[in-house]
Amino acid sequence: MEGLSPSSRVVDLDSAVLRGATIEQALAELGETLDADGVIARVRGRVIAGSHRFVGPARGVLRFELVRGRRNGPRLAFRAPDGGSAFYDDGDGADPANIVHFSTAEQLRERVRDPEVRARLLRMGLNPEAELARAIARPTLIAVEIDPGTSYIHRSAIGYQAANGRLEVSLRSVWAEGPYAPRGNAAISVERLDPTEFLYRCSPADAPEPDFDGLVCKLTVIPAS
Repeated sequence: MEGLSPSSRVVDLDSAVLRGATIEQALAELGETLDADGVIARVRGRVIAGSHRFVGPARGVLRFELVRGRRNGPRLAFRAPDGGSAFYDDGDGADPANIVHFSTAEQLRERVRDPEVRARLLRMGLNPEAELARAIARPTLIAVEIDPGTSYIHRSAIGYQAANGRLEVSLRSVWAEGPYAPRGNAAISVERLDPTEFLYRCSPADAPEPDFDGLVCKLTVIPAS
């Protein structure tokens, strides 16, 4: 899978999956979690993960094209893990009110150290340390809307700025905007088509066995002109 660190550990799940275990159960038997400490896995000849990190242009547009999918199937989301911003790009430019900003864990810690921020949280009855832990565990994402029949077709194109050009596409829950530990048979397999195009094959969490035709989409990375 392009973009994974050479230090990533690959765990083989085939024997457990053949016994009828889900990807989640097979990982649990080994005491592993996808993407934790650089862990990825292999199942049925595919290298899989819960997210895909790679380096692209510092500014550009991510254009997602649905190849195959079903309603209420797997979902994807995007963020810039080293900091940056993104917006749904419908061709009319970014509305400042609709720009999503991404923060690194260190940026979040620095923000919570700010006396004004701490005072505001305390006035709201919130614990600053608890809010910091929550924000780090559930980083801000922008949803990729390529569900068949969706009315938000323009949301398949995302304009972005990314510190260091670092980009991440991840699985997300149907019911929540944040990332989540892949459940059941949820996982992503990635094929690099050329330097600016990737093919994502995503297995649904509720599939009775790993099914990487649950969502198939192509991502084209377009540098800013």
